[in-house]
Parts: sequence; structure tokens; C-alpha cells
Amino acid sequence: MKKNEKMMCVYLKAKKDVSMGHYICFIILALCSLTFLFSSCDAKEIPSGGKVIVNFSLSNISYNGNEIITRSFGDAEPETVVVHIEEDLYMYASLEAAPISPTRDSATNHNPGKLRIVAYLNDGISYRTHADYAVTNTGELSPIDAPLQVEPGNYKFAAYSYNNEQTSLPSPFTHEILNINPENDLLWGSASASIVSSNSNVVIKMEHKLSQLKIEATTTAGTITNISDVFAVPGYEIGKFTVHSGQITKGNSCQQLFPSWSTLNQVTVTSEARTVYPHGESITAIHIGTITINGKTHQNLNVGFAKSLQPKISYTLKINFKKDDAPAGSFAGSNIYWDGSKLTFDPAVVKDRENLQGVFFKWGSLVGLSPKQELLTTLTVYIPNYDSANPGASAWTVTNFKSAYGNQWKDHTDWLEVSVLPDDVRNTYLIDMERNTDAYYTARTGDICQYLGKIGAAPRGYRMPTAREFADVDIANPEVAAKWYPHTADVDVLDGWRYKGPVYSWVDVTTSSLANGQYKGIFGAGMYKGKTEFPASGHRHHLYGDVEKVGLAGQYWSASGHGSPSYSRMLDFDVTNGIRPHGHVASTMGATIRCIKK
Repeated sequence: MKKNEKMMCVYLKAKKDVSMGHYICFIILALCSLTFLFSSCDAKEIPSGGKVIVNFSLSNISYNGNEIITRSFGDAEPETVVVHIEEDLYMYASLEAAPISPTRDSATNHNPGKLRIVAYLNDGISYRTHADYAVTNTGELSPIDAPLQVEPGNYKFAAYSYNNEQTSLPSPFTHEILNINPENDLLWGSASASIVSSNSNVVIKMEHKLSQLKIEATTTAGTITNISDVFAVPGYEIGKFTVHSGQITKGNSCQQLFPSWSTLNQVTVTSEARTVYPHGESITAIHIGTITINGKTHQNLNVGFAKSLQPKISYTLKINFKKDDAPAGSFAGSNIYWDGSKLTFDPAVVKDRENLQGVFFKWGSLVGLSPKQELLTTLTVYIPNYDSANPGASAWTVTNFKSAYGNQWKDHTDWLEVSVLPDDVRNTYLIDMERNTDAYYTARTGDICQYLGKIGAAPRGYRMPTAREFADVDIANPEVAAKWYPHTADVDVLDGWRYKGPVYSWVDVTTSSLANGQYKGIFGAGMYKGKTEFPASGHRHHLYGDVEKVGLAGQYWSASGHGSPSYSRMLDFDVTNGIRPHGHVASTMGATIRCIKK
């Protein structure tokens, strides 16, 4: 027994209750023994300063050559946007995606990747310490200086990668700016853990944080002799990523990321790939300050994409500047729709856009009507405000039906009610010059296709089709021409028309139709002729304005009037009866319009 223990027992024996003294002495001896045992164990596990070494392993990554991770990121659906520049010149922009591929040269770069692991208190804010690791050739972590050590407790750990090429890593403060080269990815991961001893193992799941973006500009209208002041948003320059409080955020952000370009005077010019930090962004916008094609300069062109950029993806923005070279008699590539600032249409077929639902019109009206199923009080209408002195400055009013007209469908009187004689499917009443004057346009009536071309919202040279142009059949007898021709799936019905199904993806009218007419019935019912598709967009009832038969029927106005003042000619088809290329229905029906090249 140690000296101090003997003294305690001697003191207790001096008490009157000797047996109690023995009992207390026994308890104290037991406690002293336990204290000694735990003290001995701690002395073996805790280095000087009371710290323990933390072991780390990384998940969700593999090692391939000199790369920290095998970049296999899946894919993303491309998105195409069409921008009308002027006259017949269009910009077709497609944001295409592919997995980022390794870019380091294994023959000259033999340094493995580096990771920094930072320890914060469990609040994820208070910095404690950090350690840097190299990824070995077997994919394991090897401390560069010393392994990470902390006192036992609860921690949040953050790990992130550095470039292979960096020979030394900067010292962290409460935050640091990462040095990221355009060709390098950024791996990031975090985990919370309770550290008890050096046996503790923390697994950190690593994720990609960056994307790459490059631009490829092509023209079929000559050569590109200059392209400058091009920037992308979001775009954050090299080294602008901040690690702070266990999180990674945009640092000193550069909202404009300017790429450099390959040799000019080419049909196709390509920019370098630049690093983009995509998190938290909802839109990608590309601005082209200046581009010169065949000696003609175009300025301040903008294209926006609704899809969010995703990490792990290499994006290529492909821009094709080309003229509308469709032959006369060719249908436009889409129905008329609202693009966010104006009514317009695509002159050529763009993949997955040829089946845009489109907005509705009463016959002879320039006012677009939302195809969304809703009450007239909230129905969106797109009203043109024609500027006869400067047609290119003509604006649009976007409001609701009640504010513009009233509570009933009949209150909308901006349409043409006429009796056309002779009642022939070849009559051109609505596209005649007499109906496309300043007076008609001011009254919001006329040929919508010609109107959009005149104000610069769509290419010139398009007009509404006559009834005969929908199908050249029985033109001498309009009533015979207006009969139904039954259809069979994907079989020539008449004059090149073929049926497209199935119908089920369009039937939910209340949720599927969009106010702007840009709903895509990709697998919806419809008819097509050649490569031109006419989706089953439905219509608005001629008396009440209710949306009907979306996905089941399609009604497309022609420029041809009818012998009765309350009826006009149209392409009419549905899944039950077939197709009537020269049908006649009430002119107050809300129907879609597909323009045709003059």
C-alpha cells in the first residue's frame, strides 16, 4: 500500500467505529486502483498534449492513373434555344453536356492529387486544425507532413482537393481561397464524427463541385472574322472558391467569365474550356457583345437556358448562326408561342420544339390566348401594340382576359367576321394586302404571321396558309374537301399526311398546358407531313372559351374564309374521326396557327 493510502487508513482506524473505517478504506483503495488503471490506458493512447490521430478513408471515389477520381458522370439532356437576330438570320443555341474527361498527361505528371482535411468543432464553424494528404498510387491517403490530430470530442471534418501541380499548399485561416485551374476538378466532402481514440476512423464521401463550359460558334452564312466580349453567367474565375466554416462557397465572384478563342476567320471558332461553379444558380446566360460574320457585325446577342448547370458535367454551348433558307411552301418549325417577351415561332424544325403546343387565336386576330385551362378572369392574353411609325418598336401587353375584354368570351371582339365568296379553299382573304395595313394592325387584326415578320418578332416572308395548302384534295368541291378522312397509325392518310400517337401524355389539360404555349407534348397525338409535326394542341370553345381536346385533337387556322360570316376554314383532326384538311368551324374558336413560307 502506498504511503498516502496508509495514512488515510490510519486516520480512519483512529475513529471509534473501526469497522466503518475498514469499509471506507476499502472503497478508497478500489477507487485509487481504478484511477491508476485508466491513467495507465490514457498514457498509452494519447500523445503529448492529449491528442489522438484520426484515420480517414474516402468513399465515392476511385483512383485511375494520376487522377484522383475516374470521371464518369452520366449525361444531361441538351436544351435548344432559338434567337431571332434580324431579317432571316437566326441563332440556334444548344447547351450540350457530357462527362468531364481526364486532362492531365500521365507521361509528364506523376504527382498524385492532394487533399486538405480541416477539423472544426461540431458546430462546423470553429476551426481547430488541419492536415494535408497525398493520394498514393494505390488510392490511399498519405500525410504530407503529419497526420491530423485532435483532442477527443465531437468534430466536423471537411476535405477538398488541390491541383496535382501544386508543390506546396497555403496555410488556412478562418477561410482560404482555393487555386483551381480551368482543367481541374474540385472534390469536396464533409463528415461529422465523435473522436474517442486513435482507433477512430472517419469516412468522408467525396463529391464533384465544378463544371466546365466552352463555346463553339458556327455559321453557315460565311466566316466568323471577329467574336468578342463573350461572357457566361454563372462564371467564376480561377481561384474564386472560398472554404469557410466547413462549407465551400463562391468567393470573390466574377460574374462574367471571358473565354479566349481559337483562330478566327473560320466557319467554326471554339473557346477554351473554363471552370464554372454551378451550385445555387438557376439559369445560364450567354452574352455575345460582338460577332462579325462575312463583314457584317451583330451586337449584344443574348441567349438564356432554363436548366440549372450541374456539377461533374462538361458543357458545350453550340451556337449556329444561319439564315432561314426554307423553300417556298415550307411550314414553319413550330406553332406560334410566347417566348417571354413576344409572340414568335421557329422558322425551322428544332428537335423537341416542333411539338410546342402554341397559343390560341380567334380567326383574323393578332391577340394570343393562353392554352392553359383557367377561368376567363385569370386567362393570360398577349395583346400587340402596333407602332406604325416604327414597327420594330411595337410592344406587347400581357394581361388577363377580364382586364382586357370582360367576363365573357364574346367580349373579345378583336377578330374578323366576314363572308368570303367564292367559298373556295383557295381563297386568300386573310393574307391579302388589304387586310394587312396599318389600320388593321392597329385594330389587332390581320395575318399574325405577316405581322410578326413586320415588327421583327419573327422572320419576314411567312404568312398563314390557305386551306388548299394543308392538302391539295378535292379543291373544286369545298364540301367534299371538308369531309373526314379516317386515319391509321403511321400510315399515309391523304396527300402525305400521317397520324402520330399515342395520346395519353397530353390528356391532363389543367397541369400540362402552359400559359405561354411552350408546353411540349413530345409523345402527344398529332399529324405530321414530311418532317413537319402538327401536335394535337386542342382548342378553346367558340362560345365559352374553355380549353378542349388537348392531346386528342388539333385545329389550325387557315387564311381562307368561308361563305358564312361566322365560319372559317381550318386544318381539323382528332383521334376519333381522322383528318379534315379543309374543315370549317366557328371563327370565334380559339385555335393554333402554323405559318408557311411565301
